[in-house]
Amino acid sequence: MYSVLPSVFANRLARRPYCSDDLSAGLYIRSSETAMAKRYVQHNPPHAVAWLVFDLDYPDAVDSWRAVGLPEPSFVAVKPANGHAHVGYGLKTPVACTDAARMAPLRYTAAIEAAYANSLRADPGYAGLITKNPLHPSWLVIWGSRLYELAELAAHVDLSRKQRQATEASPLGRNCSLFDELRNWSYSWVLKYKYGEASVEQWHAAVLAQAEARNIFDTPLALSEVKALARSVAKWTWRQFSGEAFASIQSERGKRGNIKRWGVGQSAATVKPWESMGISRATFYRRQSASRIETVAISDITAAVSGAW
Repeated sequence: MYSVLPSVFANRLARRPYCSDDLSAGLYIRSSETAMAKRYVQHNPPHAVAWLVFDLDYPDAVDSWRAVGLPEPSFVAVKPANGHAHVGYGLKTPVACTDAARMAPLRYTAAIEAAYANSLRADPGYAGLITKNPLHPSWLVIWGSRLYELAELAAHVDLSRKQRQATEASPLGRNCSLFDELRNWSYSWVLKYKYGEASVEQWHAAVLAQAEARNIFDTPLALSEVKALARSVAKWTWRQFSGEAFASIQSERGKRGNIKRWGVGQSAATVKPWESMGISRATFYRRQSASRIETVAISDITAAVSGAW
């Protein structure tokens, strides 16, 4: 049966993807036209996830998906000599992973990727950067008939809390984990750099240094991914965080605290808690002042701004 997926695969390649004919000789960047003729090629463009690919290093991998109840792959590229394969699922709508993207769809995609990798017994050391090129004659290639929505893929696996906690073992899970660590660090430090009159270039360099230092997974992310994450976080936090924004977050935190303590529309002055505590009004406020935290916790900042990611 004829499949349109080979043309979809070719059209989705980056303008200049990584590729190689011999992995022992390393990867190099070439035009998409040249890369299509190489045995190995970068399947996802730099700023989106269009394919979920899994490296199955065992014989007879071609039908592994069937045995564990997963849907038909969009392609399977098999090494004839040993039956090892790369199994790929194409997404109807690629998931963005740039500074304009929201993180929720990427986390959802990472959870699905981790669950499929677990079901397929995929190599946990696979970096997810390149695949056996299904357009190359070196491989025995079986093309499927369709692309998938994320929800369709998710329907075949367990996305419970236990499974979500294992996402760091997948390439996208490592991406999300590093992103979270990096943005939390940035929330705490961006104003210190601004008040210290650092330049935006110095801030970008500091964030990149943190990203590289935290890329300590068993299978680290590619340097290109680390740089993209650092650039995304650095640009967003430098643009969004200012003294005024910080004060606004503190004010909002105070309002939430008042609502939690005294009730909607209430205040300490209205409720007069010092009377029930058997102390004077002055003592009450003196104690409040002594216990007040001067800085906003990272969790509060995260809650205030996470929607924008």
